[in-house]
Amino acid sequence: MSKRIVGFDPGKKGAIALLDPETLQVEVMKIPVYKTFTYESKGRGKKKVTKKKEHFEIDFLKLRELLTNWQKTHEEIVVVIEVQRGMANGQMNNNGSETLINYGVLRGLCLAVLGKEPLVLQPSDWQSKYPTIEVPEEIQKIPFHENKIRAKHQSLSWAMRLFPNLNLIPPRCHRPSDAYSDAALIALSILR
Repeated sequence: MSKRIVGFDPGKKGAIALLDPETLQVEVMKIPVYKTFTYESKGRGKKKVTKKKEHFEIDFLKLRELLTNWQKTHEEIVVVIEVQRGMANGQMNNNGSETLINYGVLRGLCLAVLGKEPLVLQPSDWQSKYPTIEVPEEIQKIPFHENKIRAKHQSLSWAMRLFPNLNLIPPRCHRPSDAYSDAALIALSILR
């Protein structure tokens, strides 16, 4: 039995990292989600059209199962969660309420399963532990939203440097995931 650090890059497209603080070996996986549907109606009478819209929800039952299994197989589990930007500065985006609910459930889940609050970090807190480095050419080619491109390229570059054996490409994807690199670096940040 040993200690493990769990790093959460929360959100439906986020990731979870399980880090061994002694060997710095890390496992990373996507946040478990399940597919659900909502129905949206537009118009009235004979012109009324109902559309079926697919979306994904975080699977908190699978997360509880993961945390429970990790707690059984490791002496101590420390959970570190990144605060979402909209939550950190009081802004609310279109999915702000859903993000707050998911974040609250995730914190509550950690408290219920592990018996303790997770550590909560602002993005700037963990990112400041990793100074600017040269971004490899293959990472520079990965497109991101223009206001996040620098941070995402840096995250991927650091993860490749610190965890050379870590596969940053999720299943059924063709490019490295910044969620994978963020989760691994969030977990490692409390050791730096």
